Amino acid sequence: MKFSSWEGGHRLPFLVRRPRRIAHGRVCEQTVVFSDVYPTFAELVESKQQPEGTAEDSVSFLPWLVAADKPPAKRPLIMHNRSTIRDGEWKLILPRNRKKPKANASAELSNLKTDLTEQTNLISKHSEIAERLKEQLVSF
Repeated sequence: MKFSSWEGGHRLPFLVRRPRRIAHGRVCEQTVVFSDVYPTFAELVESKQQPEGTAEDSVSFLPWLVAADKPPAKRPLIMHNRSTIRDGEWKLILPRNRKKPKANASAELSNLKTDLTEQTNLISKHSEIAERLKEQLVSF
């Protein structure tokens, strides 16, 4: 189980085989999260029912798997443990509210397109992006 907000353990390959439905050798760079599997499999078996409150922030990624000529659409925001939000290439990690917070804990803003290892905190350079992401995370 992955509990960290950093990218290190999140980037894993997801392999799918479905002859006559998904093209052999198809590669999709779209970001998906584990909860996206639920609506994807539901769509795959043509189920119209999804229990209320189940995987509410998830998205079926079946269209990205079957349409080799269709570019991936912008994925909705990804939330993690109520302290992290990802929107496209931007990720904001807020200090977690714990009984004993670290004295030096501060928010971290990363651009995953240019800094996949999250070595540079861009929060002072892009405070407007950090604020927008924080508002979206808090309002979710």
